[in-house]
Amino acid sequence: MPDQARCWFPVSSLGAGMIVLLLGMLGVCSGGALCPEPRLRPPSETESFELAPGIVVDRRLPMIYLMAPSGGIRAVDPRSGEVIWSSDAADKPLLVVGGRLVAQAETGAPTPGVLTLVFLNAENGGKPLLRIDAPIPPGVLPLVDQRLGASFSLRAWEEGETVVMAWDYLEKHVAGVAPPPGAPPFRKQESGVFSIDEKTGKITPLADAAGPTMRALPESIQRLVDAGELRQAPWLSGEVLSVAVEKNGNGGGRRVVLRRWQAETGTLLPDVVLIDGPTVARAPSADRRHLMISGMLSVRGAGGERYLWSVFSLTTGKKLGAVRRSYSAPPFCVLGGLLVHRSLPFGRRIDDEWVDEPMKLRAIDLVSGGEIWSRAIRDTAFRGSPPPGS
Repeated sequence: MPDQARCWFPVSSLGAGMIVLLLGMLGVCSGGALCPEPRLRPPSETESFELAPGIVVDRRLPMIYLMAPSGGIRAVDPRSGEVIWSSDAADKPLLVVGGRLVAQAETGAPTPGVLTLVFLNAENGGKPLLRIDAPIPPGVLPLVDQRLGASFSLRAWEEGETVVMAWDYLEKHVAGVAPPPGAPPFRKQESGVFSIDEKTGKITPLADAAGPTMRALPESIQRLVDAGELRQAPWLSGEVLSVAVEKNGNGGGRRVVLRRWQAETGTLLPDVVLIDGPTVARAPSADRRHLMISGMLSVRGAGGERYLWSVFSLTTGKKLGAVRRSYSAPPFCVLGGLLVHRSLPFGRRIDDEWVDEPMKLRAIDLVSGGEIWSRAIRDTAFRGSPPPGS
């Protein structure tokens, strides 16, 4: 395997609809806008999955790869939160293929026109195996951290023996004064897709990409989606399709029901009542195996808890546990009885002192509700103030 692969080629631009499809696996688009749900998500049997941007879960070891607050990557044991290895060779985990972690690397100040990717040995202390400098247009900055008016997003998935990379760059002028009369507002948006051969590191430009391979919905369920009876495509968990819907309860109130079908045949399975009463939000886990339903507590807890998270299996509807927290419906997954989730930065007053909490990855025991471990992670969002008047 070569130490470095380098190849130059023009990168094709994609329309906004293609970018929505490529980023739809996250449930959000660049900038946080909601994306349409793909027709059917693939089975949750990939080697890894992305819990949230910059947080990758390796199913086999198991391991969680996250962005260290000061740069670099940490490999964390999901059971204890212990750091197993650290690497400064790359900064943003993307996915795991063949026991290798593919990650984006920063090279000091971002170099316009060059996207640096590194393959790390996930099973041997994160040792760098391959570095690739992939060409992108000269005016594109491969940012890891957002800037005022500029962001770069990168998605990766495995197709056969290649890794497909789809990137999207957005830059706009942010100022406290209006542009001169008649001058168009500055806005640049560029996108591109390429593949990397897992064995050689060879880069191949792609003019188009359909996103990760997805199974078609059974005809009977597709008709329900087309007719609007289902407001979203069902989630695929194992060999079961399911979707959470609100219905009227026996007493006139609202309830959340899990509708289920056999994925292969579309045969209807019994509905499961999950929650009786009003809810605030519901969202599937990052690997589409579980469902979180968030409801508002009638009385705020002593620690500022306002929400009750109830977690269910998307296959059976079985309730795994409930947790009280001060924020609602974060990105999450369930690993060995632990609810692992990302919390955004927040502040709160404890006694007479104001305490700021950074962005963290946290693990909660679903039986006891107690927090088992937490790790600070890099916050890549721009949280500064825009210019006055902008």
